[in-house]
Amino acid sequence: MFPNRLKIANSILRCKNCFLQDSLKTFGSKLVETHIGSNGRDVVRFEAGHIARLADGAAVVSQGDTSVLATVVGKQSSGNDMADFMPLTVDFQQSASAIGRIPTNYLRRELQQSDADILASRMIDRSIRPLFPKEYCGETQVICKPLAVDDDGDPVILGLNAVSTALALSDIPWNGPLGAVRIALIENQVVINPSRKEIKNSELDLVIAGCDQGKRVLMIDMDGVEIEPEVFEQCVESGLQAISHLIQAINEICDSCGRSKRRNIYGEIDIDLLALTEEMQILCGTQLQNIFTDFEHDKISRDKAVSALSDQVIESLKDRSTSHKLRRVFTNLLKKSLREMLFKDGRRCDGRKLDGFRPIDIKVDVHKKLHGSALFQRGQTQVLSTVTFDSPSAAFQPDALSLLLGAQQKKMFMLHYQFPSFATTAISPSRRTTRRELGHGALAEKALKRLIPENFPYCIRLACDVLESNGSSSMASVCSGCLALLDAGVQMKAPAAGVAMGLFMNDEQEYCVLTDINGLEDFAGDMDFKIAGTMRGYTAMQMDLKIPGIKLDVVAETLGRARKGLEHVLELMRKAQPGWREHFKNTVPVHETIPVAIYKRHILFRSGGYNSKLVESETGAKISIEDDANISIFAPNKQKLEEAKGLLNKIFENESDVEMIFGAMYKAEIIDVLEHGVMVTLQKGMKPILLKNSNLDTRNVAHAKVLGFKVGQKIIVQYLGRDPVTGQNRSDITSTRFKNLERPPRMFSKCPVPEIDEYFEYIAKIGRPLFKWEVIRPAFLWKLEYYFKQTISEMVCVETELAVSEEDRKLLISDDELREQRQFIIQKGTEFDGTPFTFQRLCELLTSPTRHYKRASKYLRALEKNINVVTTITENGERITGIETDAEDLDAVPCNRIEVPFFVQVDECDTPIETKMFATGSRLSRVHD
Repeated sequence: MFPNRLKIANSILRCKNCFLQDSLKTFGSKLVETHIGSNGRDVVRFEAGHIARLADGAAVVSQGDTSVLATVVGKQSSGNDMADFMPLTVDFQQSASAIGRIPTNYLRRELQQSDADILASRMIDRSIRPLFPKEYCGETQVICKPLAVDDDGDPVILGLNAVSTALALSDIPWNGPLGAVRIALIENQVVINPSRKEIKNSELDLVIAGCDQGKRVLMIDMDGVEIEPEVFEQCVESGLQAISHLIQAINEICDSCGRSKRRNIYGEIDIDLLALTEEMQILCGTQLQNIFTDFEHDKISRDKAVSALSDQVIESLKDRSTSHKLRRVFTNLLKKSLREMLFKDGRRCDGRKLDGFRPIDIKVDVHKKLHGSALFQRGQTQVLSTVTFDSPSAAFQPDALSLLLGAQQKKMFMLHYQFPSFATTAISPSRRTTRRELGHGALAEKALKRLIPENFPYCIRLACDVLESNGSSSMASVCSGCLALLDAGVQMKAPAAGVAMGLFMNDEQEYCVLTDINGLEDFAGDMDFKIAGTMRGYTAMQMDLKIPGIKLDVVAETLGRARKGLEHVLELMRKAQPGWREHFKNTVPVHETIPVAIYKRHILFRSGGYNSKLVESETGAKISIEDDANISIFAPNKQKLEEAKGLLNKIFENESDVEMIFGAMYKAEIIDVLEHGVMVTLQKGMKPILLKNSNLDTRNVAHAKVLGFKVGQKIIVQYLGRDPVTGQNRSDITSTRFKNLERPPRMFSKCPVPEIDEYFEYIAKIGRPLFKWEVIRPAFLWKLEYYFKQTISEMVCVETELAVSEEDRKLLISDDELREQRQFIIQKGTEFDGTPFTFQRLCELLTSPTRHYKRASKYLRALEKNINVVTTITENGERITGIETDAEDLDAVPCNRIEVPFFVQVDECDTPIETKMFATGSRLSRVHD
């Protein structure tokens, strides 16, 4: 017994190894390239056999530095699992690593799909689904993942071609391959697979998928600016030509390493199923015809009649087969009966002709309080659209990764499509937005977004709620949304409408095109072609096929009939709403800009914006900074705007400070001693001021306590005005230490005065003079004289001793030159009528000359360069603009300074030394750094 088991196990293992080897052999590595344009960026590379080899099919398609991997896995199931639909799942999954980024969420990993990913998944699904055999019902999953994305890459189009390649290589039954391209229209030139920058500047964004060597159209997804029919057809023809090259490349790679298709167990002839179909035709064929030819039926009554007949037939045949199979046979019989009636009589189930429209009813301004509203009824499809205006800050802001991937952009116009369950007399739990809702909303948004003025002051949200549905609800949303926008006062470039076109095609390739299809025709038909546009041209399209492609002439005929349908609907819309509302409603938000001093802004936005949020919660008005001198108030209406302004005035009054004199000395009381300074109060009703450690002493201290300050201590401080950025009051205690500068010591003293040295060290550190020039000038001139007599003389002596070579002696400064230099610098110091702009740098040079320069010549040149300026500053360090003159222009300058704007002023410290008056006549001009 055991040897037999061992033989069986070995046989199974050998079979398994043989299968694996055969699988890897038939799915070998292959690379194919094809050109679909005139430049190197249009080279598309197809690669297979080197990655994801355990999937039923896998391929990588690349263009430039963008590569996308597509995998497909199909479940091998028995014929007893027949489903009413093709259980196909398509997931397009963007990856942050594809652009060299890390996700910004808390977990730092990719979570759920973005809206752009879902739209891409739906586009791929619509393209590949028609090519699966009707009998194939095996569960199939397609995953499309970008591996690398560059700035010009289009991962969606590459992903679609990669999915086509993976399916063609796999053993899953599929009647491909297909090819897909994106088309742009730039300056009336057709561009195949444009870059992202080209798409932004394009009038047209068209994605087209085709099969049968580019002879048939499978899918169309279009977004444009009133594209004329002739131009659109030309773009489709160009796209199909490029698609033929892609299909040829896919066929080449499939010939090399493709796998044989698995046996389609669903396609085998089921004799029992044929017998059931014939028997059911005898039982209910006539009754179905009677239901469809009874034009008194509406959606509800027709659905009830069909449902009752279905239950009756299934009950009578329940012994013949399972209820699931019987219901499937009845559904096929229903579609066949409706199709025969259309081809035979040219009449539809509601009595319309093939190009007939359902009755249309329009109501505008349904709710007076809303900014804009409209109710659009077409047959038993009803959509209520409402417009909401808000501030630009309410615009949709995509995350950084979506921007880098080019998937989403900032949107000032948003259309949200909502399809509740009661619209179809159904019950469903509350859930997040479905893929269908997202896709229909995106289509309606594309139909209207390019018609909105670019400089419209508000952010717009258009909510389209489907209240009743019997087909073509997305195109009804376009009509209803356009009417609501016009009612709100949006100056649209042109009104837009939408119509859904249908197609029925028999085995003999005979077809009939239907205008404005209802729900039953959408269910039983072969095409749902949604077309939106204006009187001039198309703005959006979306084709959804159930058959493996249609020829271009069928597309052209459908567009021609849709053109007439759009004109019919637009005329009815014009009668209901002749144009946009001239003036916004009183309920529309209002916007006003008011001036607010910079130092008052912190009152609104400090503590996390507490006061600004308080105003918003009380009045609904949003406050934002517009520029350096103004804030913007965006209120729900005029009344709320006035309330917000009143509340702002009250906040500013409560926060107002006591007016104080700049530069004046005040007695302050210490209320707290902190590590980085002390808090003091100057006057009653005034907020405490922080004196930092740098303002308490010229030395660096770690804590204010080491300076002996205590709570309750009275000190003398100087008021220095408000900080120009934060608006906080500023004061300084160190300035009080230099009050004796008003009575400077005797000039040309032989010994340095500690208080004057401390003052210049302090100014070299903070840059604010603290006093007027009349107070500082005597001490400044004394400091200059002292340094010429002591420090510079010592530097000259040292240089003389070190000068050994003849070249070094030529660079020495003679006594006459030193005397001339001293007279010039002292004279310039006496000529200032204000503190020189370079005062901080001069203080640095006067406090530690040898730190910056070792040679007297270089030191004198720096001193001369920084004193030979015209611009002055205030006691607080604020610049007073002026003009700098060259030596030859000094006599022409009047006594009063010529004021010029700051941006045209020459920076004194950067002016070449050759342009200075003294240096041009001195040997210092020969000194080199």
